[in-house]
Amino acid sequence: MRDDEPAVNRGTLFPELLPSDFRRVPASGTAAELVNWWWLSRWSLAPGEVSSQRILAYPTTNLVVEDALVGFAGPTTEVSQQDLVGDGWAVGARLRPAAVPAFTAEPAALRDRYVELDEPELHAAATRRVADAGVAAGVEVVAPWLVARVGAVTDEGRVANAVADYFESAPSVGGLAEAASELSISVRTLHRITTKYIGLTPHALLRRRRLQDAALLLRTDADATIAEAAAQFGFADQAHLAREFRRALGYSPSEYRRMLASRD
Repeated sequence: MRDDEPAVNRGTLFPELLPSDFRRVPASGTAAELVNWWWLSRWSLAPGEVSSQRILAYPTTNLVVEDALVGFAGPTTEVSQQDLVGDGWAVGARLRPAAVPAFTAEPAALRDRYVELDEPELHAAATRRVADAGVAAGVEVVAPWLVARVGAVTDEGRVANAVADYFESAPSVGGLAEAASELSISVRTLHRITTKYIGLTPHALLRRRRLQDAALLLRTDADATIAEAAAQFGFADQAHLAREFRRALGYSPSEYRRMLASRD
């Protein structure tokens, strides 16, 4: 794994295709319990030009204030593609689980969906701020709005945050019993928390992490074999990794490597 590729790019399958004016900013202050990071983007493409990015996203939700609307993206179960055209901007919040109940009581119902929120005042205020001071300044509007909407974070919400942090950031992730033990909760509670706050099962979180890790290794270490990636990240064998890879991304690990090589 290369040291020059941030871990936050784990789910970005082709990082070189990200808009040039794209960055992530860690959340701070009160918003830190609600947002992993803010992602900020502005683009200006020539007529007919399309910038596409395929993402095996983190299993979480996003609040997005963009030039045209305010949107809420539910958790994904498969690779997604984002196509940018024309001129535009976005101030996105990668939400932590504790923030999710303020938007939906059933995040599973929003799997693989992007819905518009009826928040004209937020959109107008953020648009003015972005026009005056740039995309990063939009956070100054969105952050306090989000904090007010969520209100006080509950103890259970903090446990949900810890669950997500574990599956995303632990150096290695074993089975669910091990995960529950590390989090000092029962496997039953683990299932209940992920259903209520994330909208995916613990098994789905585990599979996503392993696939992201395998894709990152294949992308950043030319000497690593597919068999080594399978063994390192908990797949039964190379064929198992290939099946999971194709099911989630639509192509095999070998095809992914060829696609990467063709872009060099």
